[in-house]
Amino acid sequence: MTTTEISDLWKVISVNTGVTTARRIDAEHPLDFFASYDEENRMQLLLISDILPVLPNSSKQILVRANPRNDGKFAICFSLTDSALKELFFSLTWDIMNCTYDISDRHVGINKAVSRFKKWQKMFAASKDKMSSTQVKGLIGELILLRDICIDKYGVKKAIEGWVGPLGTDQDFQFDDTWYEAKAVSASMDKVNISSFEQFESDKDGFLIVNRIENTSPLDPDSFTLKTLTQRIYDIISNDADLKSLFHMRLILYGYNETDDHYDESYKLIATEKYLVDEAFPKIIRSKLDASICDGSYEISIPAIQGWRIV
Repeated sequence: MTTTEISDLWKVISVNTGVTTARRIDAEHPLDFFASYDEENRMQLLLISDILPVLPNSSKQILVRANPRNDGKFAICFSLTDSALKELFFSLTWDIMNCTYDISDRHVGINKAVSRFKKWQKMFAASKDKMSSTQVKGLIGELILLRDICIDKYGVKKAIEGWVGPLGTDQDFQFDDTWYEAKAVSASMDKVNISSFEQFESDKDGFLIVNRIENTSPLDPDSFTLKTLTQRIYDIISNDADLKSLFHMRLILYGYNETDDHYDESYKLIATEKYLVDEAFPKIIRSKLDASICDGSYEISIPAIQGWRIV
């Protein structure tokens, strides 16, 4: 199902004040998800569960409840309290259903759905915040990597499915044979920041992609904005509605909001540098640190890793 089809379900439900009304979202899904309105006429995602999972606390944007039913099951309810965020709520619904569609164990699927909701809850809390210029550049760097390297090598579907950085993974892109981490820096920058000890830790060789990006004039023939860059990828996806929905989910999870005025700034890609991150590549990894070291980040000198540069 697409987010449009999901949003249409709420439109056909009759709203009755004081009564919860619901409609099953997808009869073929292994879990029982319902689009509904709660007793106060708030949009609600409802999941019928035969176990009581550990639920997060409610937030200002979403009310979380587990209501016991007469049949011994539970109605896990996520009610949207801020109606201005309904488009984001449709995306949340689509993503939670999509990530649990192939589960073989209902209990595992229910816990996975709750875990995915927790990630979205953070996004809802930050939904009113604008992305910083650094975050915009970071997203641009990942989208350039998606467009210019991953789609060319793996095809559109596998490339977008492999873009897992917005889900909180250690690397931006993960595939069966390798992984990619994107870094966006200015043309003169001589170092990159590695945000965690886990970022370069893997049993597979991967690649560090350094995209050198600068602000430029809108009149520059090579200029682009974040909006035009995302639209180009939508155009590449063409008419695959499910894949467009997945790409849209990834953008939202990253923090993308089309109303942000940062997205109208013009940028220019100066150069893309590709480095092989193998066992010998200089890095700090969690497995080689003392257990007393809890967390940290570090910087890598770009001139010092030219021996690993591929292009």
